[in-house]
Amino acid sequence: MSATGNDTPTSRFSASLAFMLQPPANFRTSAKQRNRDLRSCEIALRTLLVLAENLCKVRSSASTAKYKRIRRSNPAIRERLLDQRGGVKALKALGFCLREAASEFYEWDGDRSESNIIAPDAAVAAIRVALKDIEQEILKTMWQRMG
Repeated sequence: MSATGNDTPTSRFSASLAFMLQPPANFRTSAKQRNRDLRSCEIALRTLLVLAENLCKVRSSASTAKYKRIRRSNPAIRERLLDQRGGVKALKALGFCLREAASEFYEWDGDRSESNIIAPDAAVAAIRVALKDIEQEILKTMWQRMG
């Protein structure tokens, strides 16, 4: 842990979510394009939310091993999350990793009690906060487009 106390799994996960919300540096875009980018980010966050909620189920039942693996080639996961800015980083902060570089699956390592992986219930709470933030940003860009 850092001297400031800000280097926790929750703070790192929240930082990865904030990264997803920010446009790339020195990137200028129209309000319409920014709204589309925010909508894509919202979809990525909602996908992460489903994954995190499923991980909460994993902790409560041994029969839900299917939630511990995500196929990299899954078109929906690729489009909604992996191809989004910061999507892979957020997935890794949630505890998913590739066992090998050529692995077809991201696998959840959260069963191990590592201090660098956010707890699924804490991830759910952080994602819900980020979703509220993005909904406000979407409304803001809509008002800009109308005004």
